[in-house]
Amino acid sequence: MKIDLRKAHDSIEWDFVEDMLYALKFPRRMIGWIMQCVSAHAYTLPLNGPSLVTLKDGEASGLHINKDNSDIYMNEVAAADEQAILSISGFKKGSLPFKYLRITISYKRIFNVECSILVDKLVARIRGWGAKHLSYAGRLLLVKTVLTQIHSYWARIFLLPKAIIHKVESICRAYLWSGTKEHHKAPAVAWDKCCLPKNQGELGILNCYNWNIATLGKYIWWVANKKDCLWVRWVHHLYIKQHDWWHYSPTTNSSWTWRQLCKVKALLEPGFVHHNWLQAPYSATAVYKWLSGDHLKVSWQPFVCNRLTLPRVNFINWLFIKSRLLTKDRLAKFGVIIDGVCYLCGTLQETLKWRGRSLLHKKLILAALASLVNFIWEGQNKCRVENWVPHPEHIRKRIQDVLSDRLTSLRMERVHSWDMNWVKEVGLL
Repeated sequence: MKIDLRKAHDSIEWDFVEDMLYALKFPRRMIGWIMQCVSAHAYTLPLNGPSLVTLKDGEASGLHINKDNSDIYMNEVAAADEQAILSISGFKKGSLPFKYLRITISYKRIFNVECSILVDKLVARIRGWGAKHLSYAGRLLLVKTVLTQIHSYWARIFLLPKAIIHKVESICRAYLWSGTKEHHKAPAVAWDKCCLPKNQGELGILNCYNWNIATLGKYIWWVANKKDCLWVRWVHHLYIKQHDWWHYSPTTNSSWTWRQLCKVKALLEPGFVHHNWLQAPYSATAVYKWLSGDHLKVSWQPFVCNRLTLPRVNFINWLFIKSRLLTKDRLAKFGVIIDGVCYLCGTLQETLKWRGRSLLHKKLILAALASLVNFIWEGQNKCRVENWVPHPEHIRKRIQDVLSDRLTSLRMERVHSWDMNWVKEVGLL
């Protein structure tokens, strides 16, 4: 067995590197040193005075085989041949299962206990965020960019047990709605809805199960297209043989991992057949969208996805549109309070019912309306907790300040002059 670690400098034109160093005005003497180091097979450096250390090709980059941590996995190999391989390579014989980057690799079934590290990682991240008291929008960002991405790494390797996927989704859901790893109350919006795309009026959170299936679909694509790699040749020789891949069914003595991949194939076969996925490079994103299904787009999506509106305001307005804000009429319905009169007007019941040029004008109006809803909601909470009613002029000034700050932070080079004049006339700039 021969292991070759191909280094970056094996394919670099050294003349080009030297020309670039001269173009960047490096000192001539330093350029000579650099070129001697990167192009020579061995060189000597002084270390602590007169002591000399000689570095041979490959040592400077650190790309060496760590024989202490390298294993060879063999099956049905004669004892004499096995011993010869171990003696020549200097490696030790490994056994299944083993862990690679803390992920269990095995041909046998993966149980929940092997995947508990994934759950532990999510919980550890949440513990580090618990004291930050983030808004809904802040927690949503962490769920989408950190928690689901930790799961995404595991999802690319094998089909996760459904119990683990449910636990991951439970942790993400709890953190979104409560900021902790556990949430014992009913969420404001069902998790399946939260995982739908933004253009369908939802949050666009990753659906863990669908993404797991979509990422494993690349192996189905590899086998179908007979990609030139050892694993594909091996499964064709051992399992598929002369059978047609799309009509192949695994035998009972096949490995657990292979049977799981065949289940993924059965799920994705309609897409491969009817959408010609085999004729183009595999795209997990496209397959994920197909698995998510087609849903009607909503007309109010710009109201809750407006760049001129603060993200936390967008989230509150999303709850507002879906009638999920805990207004007094809903709290009274749940038996939490008795009095349902609005704190601000003092006469009517507090409910979510309301009546309701250029693109910049429309966006600013929507942003102002979104901010108004948010600040009225904040005012009602202040009335409930602090017994203080904000003055309408105070709310108007806060809306003006928010829109002014958002306009200042965004690029305004492409805004027409008449739009700029209008913005200045209303006092936003």
